[in-house]
Amino acid sequence: MNANPERDIQTFRRALGNFATGVTVVTASDHEGNWVGVTANSFNSVSLEPPLVLWSLNRSSWSLPTYELSEYFIVNVLSDNQIEVSNRFASQGLANKFEDVETCEGIGGAPVLVDCAASFQCQKKYTYEGGDHLIFVGEVMDFHTTDSAGLIYHKGQYAVPEPHPDAIGSENGEETSFVEGYLNYLLSQAANGFERQYQVILDKYKVSRFEWRLLCCISEFQGSNLKQLSKLTIIPEHTLVDVLRDTEAKGWVRNEFDKDGIDHYYIEKAGLDLLVPLTCPLKTVPVIKL
Repeated sequence: MNANPERDIQTFRRALGNFATGVTVVTASDHEGNWVGVTANSFNSVSLEPPLVLWSLNRSSWSLPTYELSEYFIVNVLSDNQIEVSNRFASQGLANKFEDVETCEGIGGAPVLVDCAASFQCQKKYTYEGGDHLIFVGEVMDFHTTDSAGLIYHKGQYAVPEPHPDAIGSENGEETSFVEGYLNYLLSQAANGFERQYQVILDKYKVSRFEWRLLCCISEFQGSNLKQLSKLTIIPEHTLVDVLRDTEAKGWVRNEFDKDGIDHYYIEKAGLDLLVPLTCPLKTVPVIKL
Protein backbone atom coordinates (compact mmCIF):
# COMPACT_ATOMS: atom_id res chain seq x y z
CA MET A 1 0.00 0.00 0.00
CA ASN A 2 1.07 3.60 -0.58
CA ALA A 3 0.60 6.23 2.11
CA ASN A 4 1.60 9.77 2.98
CA PRO A 5 3.99 9.67 5.98
CA GLU A 6 2.72 13.01 7.28
CA ARG A 7 -0.90 11.80 7.30
CA ASP A 8 -0.36 8.23 8.49
CA ILE A 9 2.44 8.25 11.06
CA GLN A 10 1.61 4.82 12.51
CA THR A 11 1.78 3.10 9.13
CA PHE A 12 5.01 4.98 8.44
CA ARG A 13 6.44 3.71 11.74
CA ARG A 14 5.44 0.12 10.89
CA ALA A 15 7.03 0.47 7.46
CA LEU A 16 10.29 1.62 9.06
CA GLY A 17 10.09 -1.43 11.31
CA ASN A 18 10.65 -3.65 8.27
CA PHE A 19 14.28 -2.53 8.40
CA ALA A 20 15.96 -4.79 10.96
CA THR A 21 18.46 -3.01 13.21
CA GLY A 22 20.77 -3.81 16.05
CA VAL A 23 19.97 -2.56 19.55
CA THR A 24 22.34 -0.29 21.46
CA VAL A 25 22.50 1.60 24.73
CA VAL A 26 24.27 4.93 24.30
CA THR A 27 25.84 6.29 27.48
CA ALA A 28 27.48 9.56 28.51
CA SER A 29 28.53 11.51 31.60
CA ASP A 30 27.82 15.13 32.42
CA HIS A 31 30.34 17.60 33.89
CA GLU A 32 29.37 16.53 37.43
CA GLY A 33 29.95 12.84 36.70
CA ASN A 34 26.27 11.90 36.49
CA TRP A 35 25.59 9.09 34.01
CA VAL A 36 22.86 8.92 31.40
CA GLY A 37 21.93 6.06 29.09
CA VAL A 38 19.23 5.47 26.47
CA THR A 39 18.26 2.52 24.28
CA ALA A 40 18.64 3.39 20.61
CA ASN A 41 18.39 1.51 17.33
CA SER A 42 19.42 4.55 15.29
CA PHE A 43 23.13 3.65 15.40
CA ASN A 44 25.02 3.39 12.11
CA SER A 45 28.53 3.50 10.71
CA VAL A 46 29.57 6.53 8.66
CA SER A 47 33.24 6.22 7.72
CA LEU A 48 36.25 3.94 8.18
CA GLU A 49 38.92 6.62 7.59
CA PRO A 50 38.45 8.42 9.87
CA PRO A 51 36.37 5.97 11.96
CA LEU A 52 33.03 7.77 12.34
CA VAL A 53 29.66 6.54 13.64
CA LEU A 54 26.33 8.25 14.27
CA TRP A 55 23.14 7.89 16.27
CA SER A 56 20.12 10.10 16.88
CA LEU A 57 18.00 11.03 19.90
CA ASN A 58 14.48 12.42 20.15
CA ARG A 59 14.35 16.07 21.17
CA SER A 60 11.80 15.21 23.87
CA SER A 61 14.30 13.03 25.75
CA TRP A 62 15.06 14.42 29.21
CA SER A 63 18.72 13.37 28.83
CA LEU A 64 19.20 15.31 25.56
CA PRO A 65 21.04 18.25 27.24
CA THR A 66 23.69 15.88 28.61
CA TYR A 67 24.40 14.40 25.17
CA GLU A 68 24.47 17.88 23.64
CA LEU A 69 27.01 19.19 26.17
CA SER A 70 29.12 16.07 26.63
CA GLU A 71 32.30 15.77 24.57
CA TYR A 72 32.12 11.97 24.58
CA PHE A 73 29.57 9.18 24.23
CA ILE A 74 29.76 5.39 24.21
CA VAL A 75 27.71 3.10 21.97
CA ASN A 76 27.14 -0.27 23.67
CA VAL A 77 25.90 -2.87 21.14
CA LEU A 78 23.73 -5.29 23.11
CA SER A 79 24.15 -9.06 22.84
CA ASP A 80 21.16 -11.33 22.25
CA ASN A 81 20.77 -12.13 25.96
CA GLN A 82 20.43 -8.49 27.04
CA ILE A 83 16.75 -7.78 26.39
CA GLU A 84 16.29 -6.83 30.04
CA VAL A 85 19.10 -4.27 29.72
CA SER A 86 17.45 -2.85 26.60
CA ASN A 87 14.07 -2.54 28.31
CA ARG A 88 15.66 -0.97 31.38
CA PHE A 89 17.30 1.84 29.42
CA ALA A 90 14.23 2.31 27.20
CA SER A 91 11.99 2.96 30.22
CA GLN A 92 11.31 6.49 31.44
CA GLY A 93 10.27 5.81 35.02
CA LEU A 94 13.47 4.44 36.56
CA ALA A 95 15.34 6.72 38.93
CA ASN A 96 18.65 4.89 38.38
CA LYS A 97 18.88 2.90 35.15
CA PHE A 98 22.40 1.73 36.02
CA GLU A 99 21.37 -0.07 39.21
CA ASP A 100 22.42 -3.75 39.05
CA VAL A 101 24.03 -3.17 35.63
CA GLU A 102 27.74 -4.06 35.54
CA THR A 103 29.88 -1.26 34.09
CA CYS A 104 33.45 -0.07 33.78
CA GLU A 105 34.72 3.45 33.21
CA GLY A 106 35.23 4.58 29.65
CA ILE A 107 36.31 7.70 27.81
CA GLY A 108 35.32 10.97 29.45
CA GLY A 109 34.07 9.11 32.53
CA ALA A 110 31.15 7.61 30.59
CA PRO A 111 30.13 4.06 31.56
CA VAL A 112 30.83 1.04 29.35
CA LEU A 113 28.28 -1.74 29.80
CA VAL A 114 29.90 -5.11 30.47
CA ASP A 115 29.12 -8.25 28.41
CA CYS A 116 27.91 -6.40 25.34
CA ALA A 117 28.56 -7.74 21.84
CA ALA A 118 30.66 -4.63 21.11
CA SER A 119 31.27 -1.12 22.39
CA PHE A 120 32.52 2.05 20.68
CA GLN A 121 34.00 4.89 22.73
CA CYS A 122 33.55 8.09 20.77
CA GLN A 123 34.53 11.73 20.82
CA LYS A 124 31.65 13.81 19.53
CA LYS A 125 32.57 15.66 16.32
CA TYR A 126 29.32 16.96 14.85
CA THR A 127 25.70 17.57 15.83
CA TYR A 128 23.07 17.91 13.11
CA GLU A 129 19.42 18.94 13.04
CA GLY A 130 17.19 16.00 12.13
CA GLY A 131 13.55 17.05 12.45
CA ASP A 132 12.27 15.82 15.81
CA HIS A 133 15.70 14.25 16.49
CA LEU A 134 19.27 15.46 16.91
CA ILE A 135 21.95 13.48 15.07
CA PHE A 136 25.29 12.95 16.80
CA VAL A 137 28.40 11.96 14.85
CA GLY A 138 31.40 10.72 16.80
CA GLU A 139 34.93 9.60 16.03
CA VAL A 140 35.71 6.18 17.49
CA MET A 141 38.69 6.53 19.82
CA ASP A 142 38.59 2.97 21.20
CA PHE A 143 36.40 -0.09 20.69
CA HIS A 144 35.85 -3.60 22.01
CA THR A 145 34.28 -6.56 20.20
CA THR A 146 33.33 -10.16 21.06
CA ASP A 147 31.95 -13.26 19.34
CA SER A 148 28.55 -12.78 21.00
CA ALA A 149 25.51 -12.56 18.75
CA GLY A 150 23.94 -9.10 18.67
CA LEU A 151 20.36 -8.34 19.66
CA ILE A 152 18.08 -7.51 16.71
CA TYR A 153 14.95 -5.33 16.55
CA HIS A 154 12.53 -6.05 13.70
CA LYS A 155 8.84 -5.22 13.17
CA GLY A 156 8.40 -3.99 16.72
CA GLN A 157 9.90 -6.95 18.53
CA TYR A 158 13.23 -8.46 19.48
CA ALA A 159 14.88 -11.09 17.32
CA VAL A 160 18.17 -12.97 17.08
CA PRO A 161 20.51 -13.12 14.07
CA GLU A 162 20.60 -16.47 12.29
CA PRO A 163 22.20 -17.41 8.95
CA HIS A 164 19.71 -17.40 6.09
CA PRO A 165 19.20 -21.00 4.87
CA ASP A 166 19.70 -19.92 1.25
CA ALA A 167 23.00 -18.27 2.16
CA ILE A 168 24.63 -21.19 3.97
CA GLY A 169 27.47 -22.48 1.84
CA SER A 170 26.35 -20.38 -1.13
CA GLU A 171 29.20 -17.87 -1.21
CA ASN A 172 31.18 -17.98 -4.45
CA GLY A 173 28.70 -20.51 -5.82
CA GLU A 174 29.71 -23.20 -3.33
CA GLU A 175 27.29 -26.03 -2.66
CA THR A 176 26.00 -26.68 0.83
CA SER A 177 28.40 -28.94 2.73
CA PHE A 178 27.39 -32.24 4.29
CA VAL A 179 27.60 -30.81 7.80
CA GLU A 180 25.46 -27.77 6.91
CA GLY A 181 22.78 -30.04 5.47
CA TYR A 182 23.02 -32.66 8.22
CA LEU A 183 19.77 -32.93 10.18
CA ASN A 184 21.42 -33.44 13.58
CA TYR A 185 23.52 -30.32 13.03
CA LEU A 186 20.51 -28.24 11.99
CA LEU A 187 18.47 -29.50 14.96
CA SER A 188 21.25 -28.60 17.37
CA GLN A 189 21.46 -25.14 15.80
CA ALA A 190 17.71 -24.71 16.29
CA ALA A 191 17.97 -25.90 19.90
CA ASN A 192 20.83 -23.48 20.59
CA GLY A 193 18.83 -20.63 19.06
CA PHE A 194 15.83 -21.43 21.30
CA GLU A 195 18.03 -21.69 24.38
CA ARG A 196 19.57 -18.27 23.69
CA GLN A 197 16.11 -16.71 23.49
CA TYR A 198 14.84 -18.57 26.57
CA GLN A 199 17.89 -17.40 28.52
CA VAL A 200 16.29 -13.94 28.57
CA ILE A 201 13.49 -15.35 30.76
CA LEU A 202 15.93 -17.31 32.92
CA ASP A 203 17.97 -14.16 33.52
CA LYS A 204 14.93 -12.49 35.08
CA TYR A 205 14.81 -15.24 37.71
CA LYS A 206 18.61 -15.39 38.01
CA VAL A 207 18.69 -19.01 36.90
CA SER A 208 21.37 -20.41 34.59
CA ARG A 209 20.41 -22.70 31.71
CA PHE A 210 22.19 -25.59 33.46
CA GLU A 211 20.23 -24.95 36.66
CA TRP A 212 16.99 -24.87 34.67
CA ARG A 213 17.77 -28.19 32.97
CA LEU A 214 18.66 -29.72 36.32
CA LEU A 215 15.45 -28.58 38.05
CA CYS A 216 13.30 -29.86 35.17
CA CYS A 217 14.97 -33.29 35.21
CA ILE A 218 15.05 -33.75 38.99
CA SER A 219 11.38 -32.75 39.29
CA GLU A 220 10.46 -35.59 36.93
CA PHE A 221 13.09 -38.13 37.96
CA GLN A 222 13.34 -37.75 41.73
CA GLY A 223 16.21 -39.66 43.34
CA SER A 224 18.46 -39.71 40.28
CA ASN A 225 22.18 -40.01 40.89
CA LEU A 226 24.99 -38.00 39.31
CA LYS A 227 25.50 -40.27 36.29
CA GLN A 228 21.78 -40.43 35.56
CA LEU A 229 21.40 -36.66 35.85
CA SER A 230 24.39 -36.09 33.58
CA LYS A 231 22.64 -38.08 30.83
CA LEU A 232 19.27 -36.44 31.42
CA THR A 233 20.58 -32.86 31.49
CA ILE A 234 23.29 -33.35 28.83
CA ILE A 235 25.73 -31.68 31.23
CA PRO A 236 29.23 -33.20 31.74
CA GLU A 237 29.63 -34.71 35.21
CA HIS A 238 32.49 -32.41 36.24
CA THR A 239 30.31 -29.38 35.41
CA LEU A 240 27.18 -30.88 36.90
CA VAL A 241 28.90 -31.32 40.28
CA ASP A 242 29.30 -27.54 40.53
CA VAL A 243 25.70 -26.93 39.39
CA LEU A 244 24.39 -29.36 42.02
CA ARG A 245 26.50 -27.71 44.70
CA ASP A 246 25.11 -24.27 43.77
CA THR A 247 21.48 -25.40 43.65
CA GLU A 248 21.85 -27.14 47.00
CA ALA A 249 23.25 -23.94 48.51
CA LYS A 250 20.22 -22.06 47.17
CA GLY A 251 17.87 -24.59 48.74
CA TRP A 252 16.44 -25.74 45.40
CA VAL A 253 17.55 -29.39 45.64
CA ARG A 254 18.81 -31.77 48.32
CA ASN A 255 20.88 -34.93 48.22
CA GLU A 256 20.55 -38.15 50.19
CA PHE A 257 23.04 -41.01 50.45
CA ASP A 258 21.99 -44.60 49.87
CA LYS A 259 23.51 -47.59 51.71
CA ASP A 260 26.39 -47.67 49.22
CA GLY A 261 27.23 -44.02 49.81
CA ILE A 262 25.89 -42.84 46.41
CA ASP A 263 24.25 -39.42 46.22
CA HIS A 264 20.62 -39.24 45.08
CA TYR A 265 19.04 -35.87 44.38
CA TYR A 266 15.54 -34.54 45.07
CA ILE A 267 13.87 -31.23 44.29
CA GLU A 268 12.85 -29.02 47.23
CA LYS A 269 9.72 -26.85 47.48
CA ALA A 270 11.75 -23.73 46.70
CA GLY A 271 12.93 -25.40 43.50
CA LEU A 272 9.39 -26.37 42.51
CA ASP A 273 8.10 -22.87 43.27
CA LEU A 274 10.79 -21.48 40.96
CA LEU A 275 10.12 -24.03 38.22
CA VAL A 276 6.41 -23.21 37.81
CA PRO A 277 6.80 -19.68 36.33
CA LEU A 278 9.74 -20.85 34.23
CA THR A 279 7.64 -23.52 32.53
CA CYS A 280 4.87 -21.01 31.78
CA PRO A 281 6.80 -17.82 30.90
CA LEU A 282 4.96 -14.65 30.06
CA LYS A 283 5.86 -12.93 26.80
CA THR A 284 7.55 -9.62 27.42
CA VAL A 285 6.67 -6.68 25.25
CA PRO A 286 9.70 -4.63 24.19
CA VAL A 287 9.57 -0.87 24.30
CA ILE A 288 11.80 0.88 21.78
CA LYS A 289 10.93 4.11 20.02
CA LEU A 290 12.23 4.99 16.58
